[in-house]
Amino acid sequence: MSMAVPAPAPPAKLSAAEYLAIFEELKNWGTWGPDDERGTLNLIGPAERAAALRLATGDTTINLGQTLSSVPGPTNMFPIVHGVLPDVHAHLTDGTEIGHHLEFLGMRIHGHAITHLDALCHFSLDGLMYNGHRCGETPLPSKATIATMREGIVARGVLLDIPRALRVDWMEPGHSVSNEIAEYTERVQGVRVGKGDVVLVRTGRFVRQNKLGPWETMLQLAGTDATFLRWMRERQAAILGCDGVSDTYPSPTEGLRTAMHVLALVAMGMPLIDNAVLEPVAEACAARGRWEFLLVIAPLDYPGGSSSPVEPIAIF
Repeated sequence: MSMAVPAPAPPAKLSAAEYLAIFEELKNWGTWGPDDERGTLNLIGPAERAAALRLATGDTTINLGQTLSSVPGPTNMFPIVHGVLPDVHAHLTDGTEIGHHLEFLGMRIHGHAITHLDALCHFSLDGLMYNGHRCGETPLPSKATIATMREGIVARGVLLDIPRALRVDWMEPGHSVSNEIAEYTERVQGVRVGKGDVVLVRTGRFVRQNKLGPWETMLQLAGTDATFLRWMRERQAAILGCDGVSDTYPSPTEGLRTAMHVLALVAMGMPLIDNAVLEPVAEACAARGRWEFLLVIAPLDYPGGSSSPVEPIAIF
């Protein structure tokens, strides 16, 4: 029997009271102890890592990161600063020059043009970060920083290819992925999200951009909604990634642009991967009829870090 195809739509509007009730419902504070700083990363244990490693034969690796760009545009409001100084480093005794390049790289990691991993300290609510850790105790965050992920992440990656499942080219900006759409996509793909998974949601952002040109993604972008985050919590997923930023723009919560970021990072303790390039891995999954793979992520570690640029590697 054929399944009814759910129709994407803008997320339901939420009042402040409704939003805060959802925040309380999704809270994982205290789940892994009063001092925990890792949140849902605790769901990736030795058994989950071992199962993920068994998915890889080593025949293909795919980089999910965007190419860094110093060219400003509607989707790159904060271009990187890249300075290069060619120089003569030394001479051999016969006068042969040995050259080298010195360079500087500066970036505003958060935004829509750099693939990055958000640490739990990236957001707070009413002065409190994940697990009740208080902001402002030091000039830089000292709790739940990117340092909690310095040993790297090795997990099962599961791609939810929403446009392919719904038989569209892309999700329109302003529309969101609900729990209903997620479960429909699972059934179409023959995969089930489980404990410790890194769930990657493809909305088709870059397909739309390549066909229609760039647009102001800060104002209009497909993402997820609160029912989807409830579903992620029920499935015990560890990390959420998206080719957007998981938030839907315009936001469903008046006065708060980053409604899903706050629910995921602060309430659930779930790290987020923003701006992943998912077209190549989607093609690889479709060719194999398999929507799971080994995923390896190695973030930078620096004091007080709220995020790190990353290039997640999918290994088949």
